[in-house]
Amino acid sequence: MQTEWRQASDPGGAALREATSAVRAPLLFLMQLEDERVRRAHALVLFDVFGSGDKRLHAHPGAHAAIAVEEIDFAVDFMLGVLGDPGSAALQRRRGCFGAPRQYHCRPLAHPGHCGRSDAGASERISVPGRKEDRSMITLYQFKTSPFTEKVRRAMNFKGIAFEVVEVERAKVPEGKYAEVSPTGKFPCIRDGDQAVWDSTDIIHHIEGINPERPLVPADARDAALAHVIEDWADESLYFYEMTMRLSWEHNLDAALDEFSETMPGVPKQQLRELVLAGVGQLVQTQGLGRKPQEQIVRDAERHIEALDAMLRGREWLVGAALSYADLAVIAQLNALLYAREAQAALEKTSSIKAWMTRVDAIAPRGGN
Repeated sequence: MQTEWRQASDPGGAALREATSAVRAPLLFLMQLEDERVRRAHALVLFDVFGSGDKRLHAHPGAHAAIAVEEIDFAVDFMLGVLGDPGSAALQRRRGCFGAPRQYHCRPLAHPGHCGRSDAGASERISVPGRKEDRSMITLYQFKTSPFTEKVRRAMNFKGIAFEVVEVERAKVPEGKYAEVSPTGKFPCIRDGDQAVWDSTDIIHHIEGINPERPLVPADARDAALAHVIEDWADESLYFYEMTMRLSWEHNLDAALDEFSETMPGVPKQQLRELVLAGVGQLVQTQGLGRKPQEQIVRDAERHIEALDAMLRGREWLVGAALSYADLAVIAQLNALLYAREAQAALEKTSSIKAWMTRVDAIAPRGGN
């Protein structure tokens, strides 16, 4: 199964993917969360490919063969209900032998690496299924409100890399508290053994070799070039739209202010609000986007969201046949941009973006707050 799905997740498995998508029969998909033979991410992608209009996913903890007895009971009821009238004599006899059918609710899948909030300056350990235990733990220094942090966390979760998090105290950065790991004052940054790497793009390329079985940089040269261009579009263009619309427009800032407040303990919220509006406002004015009228910025942002929707139409991923760091860069900036109600309205007019976001979340989750 694992070998077959590896083939199905790359261009060589096109025939299998086509056959899977052609399945239209009602589908009950049983998934074991600690399956030693089929990776959780692969199982989710496989479920998504099936073309059935009526498909259900039931997930339980346990290894490949540790299927819960009640799931076998439910599976028989499901099969009999599909093959015949739910009120048929065969189904009634089946229920007579095993009792009334139970009521089942699909348990939401826990995101690998999900963790709770951390206090500023504190650290938290992110445990990821399949992590490499034979290497030192990576430490991620982050502003959790940063979309670049989200990109890095998603990348490490996708690759199954264990890491711990240190929440950077913004007020301490100018004092040089973190200069040893980030002499430029740029975050996120990571410490991997005795090496420090800052800038999210450099971090992606650094960790690419840690788990080469789960690449984020496409092997094809043209696809790799396209992923690079899309990531740069996200990091250098979409970023300034989210900064402008999320943090320099008063009517949108309130939605994000509580999260920023957690990273600057001791600063009254109203004072923080004024600091963010003034600081980000000056930044985007200098960059140029902030000098445009708001209605023009909204229209620009709508065009970006429409372009993203067009790129995803008829495709699962932005580049090639698999997730790449282009997907992670774009979804991170988009999530930040969606604090703006104008961006939320634009998203509702699209046809392909939400399904893509769900796919990315399933195999490369944010990994906590």
